[in-house]
Amino acid sequence: MKIFLANPRGFCAGVRRAIDYVNFALDLRHPVYVKHEIVHNTHVVEDFRNRGVTFVEDISDIPDRSVLVFSAHGVSKSIFLEAKNRDFSSVLDATCPLVKKIHHRIHRASRNSQDVILIGDPKHPEVQGTLGQYEENNGSEIHVVNSLHEIDRLKIRNTENLIFSMQTTLWMDSTKKIVQKLFSKFPKILGPSSEEICYATRNRQEALRNLSERSDIILVVGSKNSSNSNSLLQLSNGLGVRSYLIDSVEDIENISFDQLSSVGLTAGASTPSSAISEIIKRLKVVGFDEVQEIPTSVEERTIFRSPRFRF
Repeated sequence: MKIFLANPRGFCAGVRRAIDYVNFALDLRHPVYVKHEIVHNTHVVEDFRNRGVTFVEDISDIPDRSVLVFSAHGVSKSIFLEAKNRDFSSVLDATCPLVKKIHHRIHRASRNSQDVILIGDPKHPEVQGTLGQYEENNGSEIHVVNSLHEIDRLKIRNTENLIFSMQTTLWMDSTKKIVQKLFSKFPKILGPSSEEICYATRNRQEALRNLSERSDIILVVGSKNSSNSNSLLQLSNGLGVRSYLIDSVEDIENISFDQLSSVGLTAGASTPSSAISEIIKRLKVVGFDEVQEIPTSVEERTIFRSPRFRF
């Protein structure tokens, strides 16, 4: 029985960069605090907790002379300013550079009095951070939509001067339908440039389509609060393959592999290779003794530098 491995899978450049920031922070020999989870993965977060990192939702809970790291999801301008006015030893911004590009575009739109439609989950920290880049100007507004029916309720002040952007980790098929409806309702709306589209989200979803063609069952390795992992699960279910979100080997115990000849394995962009390896080991115990990497035409060469930014 075979294990097929999606390619690419697991960590993206933005996640690696964020983890580098926390490792760098630990070398500064001050207490280290991270605003929110650095990335949405229980293994990564628990590893850092064991090494002394504290994760908080409110930076007012952080004592002076500590090191503060902003998570890969980004934060609002108001939180950034609050941190700057505190007596922290260092403040390190681990926001994904692709998210930063979205931040800059949203801020420019607010300065130009453009209305903005942001596609995403309003409860997700990335969306909250992006919303916090917008400053209402001359009656302009930013609106969040997460479904088709929400578009019908939108009241846009100036449809001639309108842009949209989107959360980087969404299921692209679902987002495509929302985008199509936006263009239908607002013909002059301007979308994001190709530089703002998350390559990792796109590549992992395309790899999953390839994986689904040869797998009897698909396991998505990732945490339950990981948006990109859940998007992979949604896509896999939509492709008609029995699929499960797996955070650890314990999650496999109640899954039946009877009469299956192949299992497909992929992982969200915040999932470490160690977690994937543990799942493979367990599948071998179950009887899947052959591991095959699926060839890909996409080679991810993106590397984000980790500048030692602090104030």
